[in-house]
Amino acid sequence: MALARARLRQAERASEPGPRDRAFGRAEATVVAAERYHPGLSTLAVEHAHLESRWGEATLEPEARRRHFERAVGLFRRGLELEPQASVAHRGLGAALLELGETEAARGALAESVRLAPRSVEARLLRARAELAAGEIGPARAEVAAAVAVDAGRARRILVGLARGRPNDASAYRDLALLDLVEGHPERARAALQQAMSVATPEEVGMLLRLLELAGASG
Repeated sequence: MALARARLRQAERASEPGPRDRAFGRAEATVVAAERYHPGLSTLAVEHAHLESRWGEATLEPEARRRHFERAVGLFRRGLELEPQASVAHRGLGAALLELGETEAARGALAESVRLAPRSVEARLLRARAELAAGEIGPARAEVAAAVAVDAGRARRILVGLARGRPNDASAYRDLALLDLVEGHPERARAALQQAMSVATPEEVGMLLRLLELAGASG
């Protein structure tokens, strides 16, 4: 497991697609070898699923990206067959489903993750993301508020890091804007939403305009 994680970190540091994919491949081979020796260990299935998700996040080609997230979904589900109460697996499953645009399934997985680990900031923020994807601002805002109540500093670090790491992802700025609204910083929220608007797809604009209205109403 430690070797696979070290190789995953090496893959994430690679700047070129070729070396990056080879490094991800080596990390995957390590996990697959471990799974042969321990086929019933849920931890390995979940580790493999996380690796596929990270590989998908690092992949620019749409079809290859989709294949990685589809594999991740299958692996998370296999892990959950072995250990149904694993909150981190439900969370990873929800995140992968969101990447595939399967919003309702993602909402279910993330609701279960929050139920099992109500103090998980990551699970709360991901559930908020799923609610926004479904057009539900109220429930999303409640999840962000719950994350802030657990650890406001961690919640902000996660969302700021997401926005920095995904400069062309409107939803990353959107999520940060919602955090700003929850914490009473409408001017920051408007700035984040303007950034989101500059990279948004037509399908994303409606939600951003709704959040801009909230930011305006808040001051």
